[in-house]
Amino acid sequence: TARDGGVLRLTAYVTDPENNVDYVELFEMGHGSLNLYLLDNGLGGDEVAGDNKYSIQINCGPGDMSAGPHYYELIARDKAGNRSEIWPYLEIRSEGLPLLLGHDASAPLLAAGFRPMQGQLHAAALRPRESGTPVPLSAYTYNPDAPVVLEAGYGYTRITTESGGRLQVFARVADPNGLQDIAQVKFKLYALGVWNGVDMHRDPTDPGVYMLDLNIGAGVYPGVYMVDISATDLEGNQGRWPALTVWD
Repeated sequence: TARDGGVLRLTAYVTDPENNVDYVELFEMGHGSLNLYLLDNGLGGDEVAGDNKYSIQINCGPGDMSAGPHYYELIARDKAGNRSEIWPYLEIRSEGLPLLLGHDASAPLLAAGFRPMQGQLHAAALRPRESGTPVPLSAYTYNPDAPVVLEAGYGYTRITTESGGRLQVFARVADPNGLQDIAQVKFKLYALGVWNGVDMHRDPTDPGVYMLDLNIGAGVYPGVYMVDISATDLEGNQGRWPALTVWD
């Protein structure tokens, strides 16, 4: 909370073709680099050295963080000076490129027995952003009545230019007025210069989880696609992921 402070712990799972990741740098949208670094050395909030999980633990005092949503961005850098794209994103690769660890998750992180609704995303509608091009994000104002996207991520997802593939996304949401107040959860992909939104569907076995399962056709342009997930309630209040909400 803003009044009492607390502990903020961040962890990022990172892989690299040469296995020489140096660190992960923390940025806050609107503020630039915070000069804070997630490390994989077994210290400062990192549990195990050398496991590709880069972490940092930040002890926040009273008043150190303002109330409201804080949007963080992570950029990984290797020892050769190469940098990753800004997370979160979806990467589409060419067939001949080796898949990195984490690209071939074998099981979705969802309740057993859940059968997601199927959809189709047309390859012609997808084109990644050009490197260095800023991605426009709509203005976001702190609203205590808005729903919150607590966590989100990919289930089984593997997409290549030549073969297409499958995109599986999940999100866990909450609302101060109860889950029955949530009207819509949307997964957005930044392509062709605009945000293209696709509705996610509620897990019938867990009303707090929303799921998207899409078949992607061949011919998708390779590259990095920026992503955004939003939840909207019946009154029109909206919460977005990823955001850390600090309360009063």
